[in-house]
Amino acid sequence: MFKKSLIAAAGATAILSLVIVGCSSDDQPKKTSVVNQVIDEIADSVVDNVIDAQFTSTPVKFEEYTEGRFGQIGDVLVADSVAYAVFDGGFIIYDLADGTYNAIASDEKLNAVSMHKNQIFVGGNNLFVVKDGALATTGHHFELPIMALESFDGRLMIGTGQGLYSISETEYKLVRENIPVSAMAADETGLWVGTDGCGLFRMEGDDFKKRYLLRDTSIFDDINCLDYNRGFLYAGTDDALYIHDGGSWATWTVENDLPSNTIRDIDASGWVVYIATDAGVTGYFDNNLYPARTLENKIVNVIQRFEDNVIAGTDREGLLMKSGGFLKTLVEPGDLADEIVEAVEPEVIDEADAIEEVVESDTAEEPEATVEAAAGEEIIEVNEVVALDEAVESEKIIEPSTVENSETDNATESNDEGADTEANAGEVVDTFTAFEE
Repeated sequence: MFKKSLIAAAGATAILSLVIVGCSSDDQPKKTSVVNQVIDEIADSVVDNVIDAQFTSTPVKFEEYTEGRFGQIGDVLVADSVAYAVFDGGFIIYDLADGTYNAIASDEKLNAVSMHKNQIFVGGNNLFVVKDGALATTGHHFELPIMALESFDGRLMIGTGQGLYSISETEYKLVRENIPVSAMAADETGLWVGTDGCGLFRMEGDDFKKRYLLRDTSIFDDINCLDYNRGFLYAGTDDALYIHDGGSWATWTVENDLPSNTIRDIDASGWVVYIATDAGVTGYFDNNLYPARTLENKIVNVIQRFEDNVIAGTDREGLLMKSGGFLKTLVEPGDLADEIVEAVEPEVIDEADAIEEVVESDTAEEPEATVEAAAGEEIIEVNEVVALDEAVESEKIIEPSTVENSETDNATESNDEGADTEANAGEVVDTFTAFEE
């Protein structure tokens, strides 16, 4: 195993034995075990001085393409071993299994891509659906562009510069007007909606309320990205990373070893949360940060986990894939400029076709992802260990968490009182309050 040999090369003698017990459903997508993820982050943090980062393809010379519109990757989705990425000049469909891809030209800038009921939707000023390897328009046009798409409660939520919309099999409606939506994340009971200049909102049923911190109501005015998993909400701004544990918030900045305060994207789908910034990528696990060494000092706009790998969409270097200690360039900006195909006049399809009805099995709640330990699984021995605050114990998985705080988030009205205490680095500082606009 590559990581194991790297750590052995460091010459240390400590040994860590990990035993993970769990189960998973056969019909779920493959999930990386917590062991592999933790070991990957440990290795990245201890071998920085052992070997240099290695590229498996030629590094990009972006200066050749600064005049074009083919460098900036805006959003990425990975589904069924295929990466779908939007960029300044169009749309990429990349087959991760065989390394082939198609680049589709677009006259409008595309900003968002998301899966809803087994279909891939793409947003610019128009809402598109991927059909037969091409983009087909759904007939929905917006004066201000789509900036975020999210599947929620049987509906496709569409966040635009002019408001929040939703589409279902039977209804298309404006949910909230006059808010420039920039990011969305669904949890078990509602939808978090981040905006560009108007704050952070929470949608539960017909309730739509603004959320803010008592000590500084402007902290969440501008949200770049949101993600949610296992009871934690992660919010990225130009000033910090904020983590909400359901009752209170923790704040992370460069003072806590973030590579930058400008958080561009967050992937919380695994045990290690990947945080993309304009100065590199770092992993967050159990209240600690672990730099993703091969993605350091890169302007990363979007990050997406794929099995044991991480897909990174960059500002100037195209589409990259981190695999252990190696970094591979999947698509270079020059490739996009040279090989992009001419766009075919988009096919207009009925909304009923765009939003397919789902069978009962699709609407059932998916079982929570767990970690599977194969019978006779080999004990992993590591020759050098970076402390992880007892993150993994024998036959027990500790959930990532922020520090304890007795305050809770009751979503009270704006005149409710809340905590406003000075915090140590990375610790909880505030509780939520809310008011209805």
